[in-house]
Amino acid sequence: MIKKIKFSLLLGDKPCRSLEDIRENFNISDVLDRYKDGTLNKWLSVYNYKEEYDKLLLIDENIGDKEKLFKLSEIFLGDEKDFEELKKDIEDFYEYYKKIEDFKKEHSELDKLSIEYIKKDEELKKREEYLSNLEKELKDKENRLNDRENDIKRREEYIKIKENEIRDKEGYLNRKENEVKSIEDKLKNILEEQERKKRIEEENQYNNFLKAVNNYDYKFVIDFINSAEFKNNRYFSNKRIKDYSKNTYGKDYLISNKKCLIFYLDCGASIVDMANNIYTSSNLNDNFLILDSFYYRSSSDNSKVTYMELD
Repeated sequence: MIKKIKFSLLLGDKPCRSLEDIRENFNISDVLDRYKDGTLNKWLSVYNYKEEYDKLLLIDENIGDKEKLFKLSEIFLGDEKDFEELKKDIEDFYEYYKKIEDFKKEHSELDKLSIEYIKKDEELKKREEYLSNLEKELKDKENRLNDRENDIKRREEYIKIKENEIRDKEGYLNRKENEVKSIEDKLKNILEEQERKKRIEEENQYNNFLKAVNNYDYKFVIDFINSAEFKNNRYFSNKRIKDYSKNTYGKDYLISNKKCLIFYLDCGASIVDMANNIYTSSNLNDNFLILDSFYYRSSSDNSKVTYMELD
């Protein structure tokens, strides 16, 4: 099935896409003209307004324009409450419209003659302008040829200057490239040296820490753990301080099976090593323990042990 292509019906330069649009923009001259040229029939068919389309086909083409206009107004404006008043207005407008149409017919021949004279006069003027423009064009062409020749010379000089500038820029860029490479190499060496020194410093900190642990230097170990160096040292990235607290209800709970450094133990909690030795908070008074692994025992959820795995 061929799809119908919809279009807008122009009434008084207003596009109409519905019957409501036609009612709002009803214009006797445009509506009558659209009826006569068949556009109104096509529009109703395309938009599937079957009732209005069928009524339009029933209009007798042999009746006068005034009667046709009344028929059209009944189809599109018949539902209006003040339709009778509208009919009176339409009749008045039609008389005005008819006078305009008669006036157009009376003056159409005169207009045609006037148009012919105007056209001939315009044609003569155009011929005169053509000859004048042709002469001017020939002169302009001559001037353009001279300008073009001079332009070519200027462009040749410009190209030579640009070629020299490009060669100078290439040399400048090559020198800058070498300078940048030299700076990058220096910067790389500086960064590598800084990294090497940082590694050495971190390694020394780590070794000093282990030495202090082995010597049970409690103050050094505690101060270092609370320092920024400990937090930023990559050797301690996997060796962080941990807290644990839980009510084990008299049972021993394995906290770690690795070598651990134990810093703090609350009262009410105790730890047990692999040899079943029991340690309490009194054993860690300003000191720490180093155990290969340990168990935790507590009767309170709030008694914590603080430790760090060394392995």
